[in-house]
Amino acid sequence: MNLQKNKLHILIGIAAISLCILVVLVAYFFLGVPTENNGNLPWMPPADVTAPTLTLNGEESSKILLGTTYTDPGATAIDDVDGDITEFISVTGVVDTATIGTYTLTYVVADSSENTSTVTRTVEVALFQTEEQMTTPPGKVVYLTFDDGPGPHTEQLLNLLDKYNVKATFFVTNQYAAYQHMIGEAHRRGHTIAMHTYSHRFQDIYTSEAAYYNDLNKIRAICEAQTGVTPKIVRFPGGTSNTISKKYCKGIMSVLSQSVGANGYLYCDWNVDSDDAGGTTTREGVAANILDGIQKRSVPIVLQHDTLPYSVEAVEDVIIWGLQNGCTFLAMDENTPMAHHRANN
Repeated sequence: MNLQKNKLHILIGIAAISLCILVVLVAYFFLGVPTENNGNLPWMPPADVTAPTLTLNGEESSKILLGTTYTDPGATAIDDVDGDITEFISVTGVVDTATIGTYTLTYVVADSSENTSTVTRTVEVALFQTEEQMTTPPGKVVYLTFDDGPGPHTEQLLNLLDKYNVKATFFVTNQYAAYQHMIGEAHRRGHTIAMHTYSHRFQDIYTSEAAYYNDLNKIRAICEAQTGVTPKIVRFPGGTSNTISKKYCKGIMSVLSQSVGANGYLYCDWNVDSDDAGGTTTREGVAANILDGIQKRSVPIVLQHDTLPYSVEAVEDVIIWGLQNGCTFLAMDENTPMAHHRANN
């Protein structure tokens, strides 16, 4: 009798539990009983709705030299449930180191709940001058020099030089006073500031030795104010070989070419003439003149003017050809071999 009662109690208990479960299920599916854990019933484990943390190794964007080898530094993926899932990262995209351009690599990873993360990396393949190349030039060294500025086109030129990590020398004047600040800017970007006189007015600077130095001292003061450095290299307007100075003072160039050294300066002319201030007034023509001269000289010192837009534009063509043909472009310093013309007055 007792055994039968116990069985009955067990059956009643099972029936009661089943009824409770049935009530809960009916309430959940038909009556919208409140739930938690992103739709799970209270006794169910929480759903994983958090995407993995996907982190690039190395820089998000980088720049590499044309023709070199690129090694992808990869990425790391950590999931709050699955842990380290780096091995499941997939990467799409390629970097063609033989072709100039900007390339995108895309990294994607998903956890076991199919939550996905994506990151991208850009790699620019470019032609530029390396620091090692500038320290130990492997081939011919070319000195690009620019007279008469700074002016309206100087900033464009500085940006172009930055693009290829090329350094140059600026023989500055004060002909465009509103651009004095570009002297300091060129200095800060690693270029050499040299002097080409303050006024560039032949009728003023070549009337006497004293007149020349009075004018030179004015541009020296501006350079010192802009850079904190006293320039040591000068270039005579018209070059040492100019003959127009005969109109103002006979023998002045012979005197000046001797006295600059005694006054603590080096003077430098050029041995490659772009002819940008002469009969050549196109980008293509200026570049052709320069490239012809570079190939003929062991230490090319190129004359250009950053006041002439077509000459500034030609610089990119010259740099690209030079870098592709083993040249290194450096700024002049006191150890640079100076090009000297013969004084004709």
